[in-house]
Amino acid sequence: MTKSRFSYVVVEDDLKVCEGVKLRMNQFPNWNCLGLIPYFDIALKTIQDKQPNLLFLDYSILGGNTFSLLEQIKTIDDYNPFIIYFTAYGSDKDFISEDAINKYRVNKFLNKPIWEKLTEHLVNFISEAETWIKTNENSVLWLDTTDKIKVKIEPYKIICINQPENNPRFKTIRTTDNKIFDIKASWSDCERIAKKHAINFCYTKARDTIINKMYITKIQKPYIWLNDFLKITVTKERWKELGI
Repeated sequence: MTKSRFSYVVVEDDLKVCEGVKLRMNQFPNWNCLGLIPYFDIALKTIQDKQPNLLFLDYSILGGNTFSLLEQIKTIDDYNPFIIYFTAYGSDKDFISEDAINKYRVNKFLNKPIWEKLTEHLVNFISEAETWIKTNENSVLWLDTTDKIKVKIEPYKIICINQPENNPRFKTIRTTDNKIFDIKASWSDCERIAKKHAINFCYTKARDTIINKMYITKIQKPYIWLNDFLKITVTKERWKELGI
């Protein structure tokens, strides 16, 4: 018997939908279902305790909605699941799809009905999920700060790296949880970090700031905003690198 390598839960208040997702997931023998869950509180406890690799989340569940669940997931250290998000309200309530993609960074967003989409794309989704999980597994970066303190950083949380004006030998790393770390490093060192940990990065100026493109939330040339709060200037020649 094949031992399950990965785990998932389905959080949805319609148990027929839960069973339908599980039925389709049965074709992947290295994936184990940890629960078909209609209730917010049970979903939260299961995710906190078991930290499944993949979450199938419907927006509306009993006792709340899964945006509140995603807020709680953000607080779990070293946990970065692959998320397939779906809702029946996507076309009627634009904020759901926009927040799911732009604020909560779900990996896949589907408007219901989902069956045809899962039939056509689930194999690719699961392949992407396995790659995502392997990339993030044990993906912890240890760095020595300029104050000679050793710190642990989750690389996927890095928003940007910039160079202080008064010391080109130092670099400042900013993360999604509003932490700032000053390290002694070259730009080549920073590029190696980004490439090793699969950060989708680019420069916004000539060797001034590296950004993580996944955290771009607003664009108003010549500026971009990262994670809604950090405003960065982009020089004319760098817009092409951003793919914008």
